[in-house]
Amino acid sequence: MDLIGECGVRLGSLLPALFKARLSRFLGEVSFAGNVVLVHIPNTGRLDYALTPGARVWLRRVSRVGRTEYDLILAECAGSRVVVDSSLQNRLVAAALGCGIIVELAGYTVCDEEVAVPGARLDFMLCSSERKYFLEVKGCTLAEQGYALYPDAPTRRGRKHLATLVKMMEQGFKAGVLFVALRDDVVAFRANTKIDPEFSRGLSRAHARGVDVMAYSVRIGADMVNIDSAIPVRLD
Repeated sequence: MDLIGECGVRLGSLLPALFKARLSRFLGEVSFAGNVVLVHIPNTGRLDYALTPGARVWLRRVSRVGRTEYDLILAECAGSRVVVDSSLQNRLVAAALGCGIIVELAGYTVCDEEVAVPGARLDFMLCSSERKYFLEVKGCTLAEQGYALYPDAPTRRGRKHLATLVKMMEQGFKAGVLFVALRDDVVAFRANTKIDPEFSRGLSRAHARGVDVMAYSVRIGADMVNIDSAIPVRLD
């Protein structure tokens, strides 16, 4: 289990392996300790740019009943490490909010998570003495020329979240989307217009309507991941 501490998420003891194949959305095959073993891939994204045959990956042993004894946590892509476990991004943001690392949201505390709002569910509801703030978090595992890109596949759900954030603004709340670059080789963020031009246009429209658009890099250590610092956002 991941533990939040020191403004980041502890990964525990990770075990190196070599990726062989993705058998299904959540199931993969790796070469580990001289054997071929099945692993759980905790990410619904394509990740075909990171989970390639022969890629270095890092596993964590888990105690559960099922086909797999290991979760695939990190992968190496173009010489950089990528966080595969998509459940980490909200834990990272919660830790960073608690430590005041996300400067745009200073003064807010987490009031609720996985918040049901009309027509959707958003990751966080933040509170200050003055108002509530609805925050959606998106993890970026794809990169190109130093830019973290989102999405890596067309995302109707992502477009719906942007529209929902605009609606929350219209109701008098504050709202924002935070892109977390889940790899250690990027210096800026932009929407992936080539993959989902409608999402890119929706992001620009949401920003024009007052929705905050933020992006932060992460620092990936031997056994811990931290939100690091803000990176520039390019809106097309």
